[in-house]
Amino acid sequence: MTRLPLALVPLDNESWPSYLTRRAAQHGTTLAELATHLGLRDGRGRWSGRFGVRLDPCDVQRLAPILGLVPTEVENMHLSSYDQLAFDLTGLAHDIPIAATRMAAHAAWVWLAGSTFCPLCLAEDDGAWRLSWRIPWITACLRHGISLRGSCAVCGGVPGLGNRLHGSAPPRVAAAPDGRLCSHPRPGGAVCGAGLSAQRTVRADPRRLARARQMAELASGKRGPVAGVERTSLQALRAWQSAIGIAVRLGAVDAGDWGLTHRWANPPRDPDLVDRLLESVEPLVNAKDPESAADVLEVWLRQAGIRSPNATTFSRITQPSAALQPVIDEALSRCGRAHTLIQRRL
Repeated sequence: MTRLPLALVPLDNESWPSYLTRRAAQHGTTLAELATHLGLRDGRGRWSGRFGVRLDPCDVQRLAPILGLVPTEVENMHLSSYDQLAFDLTGLAHDIPIAATRMAAHAAWVWLAGSTFCPLCLAEDDGAWRLSWRIPWITACLRHGISLRGSCAVCGGVPGLGNRLHGSAPPRVAAAPDGRLCSHPRPGGAVCGAGLSAQRTVRADPRRLARARQMAELASGKRGPVAGVERTSLQALRAWQSAIGIAVRLGAVDAGDWGLTHRWANPPRDPDLVDRLLESVEPLVNAKDPESAADVLEVWLRQAGIRSPNATTFSRITQPSAALQPVIDEALSRCGRAHTLIQRRL
C-alpha cells in the first residue's frame, strides 16, 4: 500500500484514535473509511481487538510507512507504551478476550476504553487527545493548571466509552472526524456532537496539581516513595490503590456509591472523586516512615470501631501490596494479646 499523500506528525503524548481522527479530517474522509483503507477493519466493518490499547508488531511495521512515521511513533501512541510503568497489561495475552480483560483490569487500575480530557488542550491542539488522559491516576492538566473532565457536560457520556461492554473500538466511526466534538452515541445512530473544547473548566488547587504531578511521574516510570521507602512505579501505584481500598472500606473517605463492590478493578470515572481518594490516603503513602504511616492506619481502624485487627482485616478488603505490607505489619504489631504479639515478632 502506498503512503498517504499528506503528512502529519503526531503531537507529544497523542493517542492512536486521536491521531487517526486527525488524519481522517486532513484527508476529508471519515475514521471508518480511513481505518478500512489501512486494514484496521475487516470486510464486515469490525475493528481489531484492543484498538488504541495495543497493536500487533506486524501491523506496526506495515502501517508506519503508510502514515509516514517510524514504528516507535506508532507504538508510543498506544496505551501499551505505559505497560509495566503505570499498569500491567500482560493479562491481555490471554486467548479468551473477556478473561484477558479481567486479568488486565485486576492487575492494576486501568481504563481499556474511555478517557478524561482537558477542554483547553482540545481547543489549542486541533482536537488532539493525550494518551495520559486515559490513566485514572492523573486528575489535572499540568499544562493549564485545571482539573480534567471525566464526561461531556451535555450528554453525560464518557468520551471514548461507547457501549455498556466498554469496548475500545470507536463508538460512531461515521461521525465527523473532529476530536473537539463529543461522539458519544445517541438513539437512532446519531451522536451528541457537543463541543468538548468549550466546556467549563475549573482551576485545580496547588495540592491537586502536586498530586497530579506525582502521579504523572510515576506513570512515566519514575520511582516513588511509599512510607519513606523508594519503590518502582508499579509498586508505588499498587500501594496507592491498596491504600484507597483500605480507606474506603474503613470509612476514612466518603466515596459515594463507588467502592461498594469491585474496589480492586474499577477505578472511578470522575477525576474529582479520584483526587479525593488520593488526598485521603496521601498522609499514609507519603509518610516519612512505616511507623508514621501506621499511625495513620491506626486512626482509620479506631474510627471504624476495629480494636483488634488481624491480617485478614486487610487482605479481604483490598489488593495486596508489597510496598504497603511493612505499614500493615507495623500496625498489627501494636495490638493483640501477648502471645499473638510474640508470634508476629517472630
